Amino acid sequence: MLFITPEKLKEYENQADAAGFSFDQMMRAAGKGLAEVIHARWQNLPKKIVTGLIGGGKNGADTLIALTHLHSLGWIPYAIKMSPSALPEWVVEEYKKTGRLLEDYQESHHLLEIINESSLILDGIIGTGFTPPLQSELSEKMKFLKTHCQAKTVIAVDCPSGTDCLSGTVEQSTLNADLTVCMEGVKTGLMEFPAFEYTGEICTVDVGILKRLHRKLDVEDLVIDKSFVTRVLPERKRDSHKGSFGTVLVCGGSVNYPGAPVFAARAAYRIGAGLVKTAVPERIYDIAAGQCLESTWIVLDDERGVISESAAKVIKKDLNKISCLAIGPGMGSEETTFRFLKESLTNSEGNGNLSGVGFLQNQNSLKTTKPDSFCPVVIDADGLRLLAKMPDWFSTIKHKLVLTPHPGEMSELTGLPIDEIQKNRIEICRRFAAEWHQVVVLKGALSVVASPDGRVGICPIASSALAKAGSGDVLTGLIAGLIAQGVDLFYATCAGVWIHGSAGLIAASKSGNERSIGIDDILDFIPNAINQ
Repeated sequence: MLFITPEKLKEYENQADAAGFSFDQMMRAAGKGLAEVIHARWQNLPKKIVTGLIGGGKNGADTLIALTHLHSLGWIPYAIKMSPSALPEWVVEEYKKTGRLLEDYQESHHLLEIINESSLILDGIIGTGFTPPLQSELSEKMKFLKTHCQAKTVIAVDCPSGTDCLSGTVEQSTLNADLTVCMEGVKTGLMEFPAFEYTGEICTVDVGILKRLHRKLDVEDLVIDKSFVTRVLPERKRDSHKGSFGTVLVCGGSVNYPGAPVFAARAAYRIGAGLVKTAVPERIYDIAAGQCLESTWIVLDDERGVISESAAKVIKKDLNKISCLAIGPGMGSEETTFRFLKESLTNSEGNGNLSGVGFLQNQNSLKTTKPDSFCPVVIDADGLRLLAKMPDWFSTIKHKLVLTPHPGEMSELTGLPIDEIQKNRIEICRRFAAEWHQVVVLKGALSVVASPDGRVGICPIASSALAKAGSGDVLTGLIAGLIAQGVDLFYATCAGVWIHGSAGLIAASKSGNERSIGIDDILDFIPNAINQ
């Protein structure tokens, strides 16, 4: 789904209108698309009664057009005008041809009767150009609606009314939507808190603006969704073999964190990697090997249970045989391990062992990773903290990297305070991906993935089910497993983040709560996330 600011979309609307695709045509397309989304989802309701809460301008017009189309599909529509703002005359006249009235909000008890009779409520009161505060009269009306619509299915038109679609701030009287149907693209503020908590599920309607302009955005940001991930997942042919799907080398672990590399290795297998090798310090080999029997193992020299500097020669020897290296989970931050990481990444010889690994289903839109002289590397956890100690690492490391920091690790990498990072997650992630020339995923609620070319992907998932030690190790394995199968690093990271989040949501749904989810649960539900 396209991710765009309200101002930028307005700019494209003006360009499309000047090119002959009129605002009236845009509204007609938006309203019809909204009606089709509603009918496709709820056409089997025993009582197909829908009430539209109508504001002024294009947002109210879209809603009224949708009601007109729903009437033609067998629905009984009610339209209640919530503000005195004008609507396009042709929109009102077409609605009147259905034989239904466009009523003004007057008496609350009359509106309550209509709400109680309705199965669905369309929130088309205020559009994406809103900035707080609400006028007091409209605020009181919306407070009444918020109280009496809680048990109803609410569909927000473009955004929940009362949401600032640039900053993500929300009026207290804003209705909580079960579904938000965004026109052309998801507005940036909806992927911020607290707005995200009001949107429910999000989908988009293709209004045709960009198609009519015959252009793509200079930087096409996206909200990651099922259709995107479906295109990214590599094809698996019947006559393939394990070599078809690449080899991942997971390197990490220490006496204090023996499980971290195991979680990453298991995740890489779950996402479809053909072979996973796991390199751990000798002290924890016996513990780790029994937890992932599918993996082959590389035993590394250790010092007091952590990876020793001397182990770098073993890793560098194996880099010629792998498709992706995942390094860092549980490896600790001791000085000898720091020297191991530095030696492994800055003085490694090129290999390029990516030939023959996976393909994407849609080659025109998503490109596979091209063979390179250095294998791609996913760096996580302690690996990131060690990386932050290396001056100018982004100019000395030749590998293409995916960095997976949480806010604390991002703070160490950038020198910025955590609260500053959290206040501007998208642009900070975008900025440093470009400065470092690497893919970066800033983890957390609504994880942000940024590409060196300026693109950003937002994962529309926020769940405390994922807030567990070891969860990030699973994500590392998912991303590495996709890269090993030949998926472009940015797309692999976007898909890995979405599958990881979805597995957590499914696990929470199956268990009935988010508290009790363990790492095994997330791993076990990766197949269910893929099946979506």
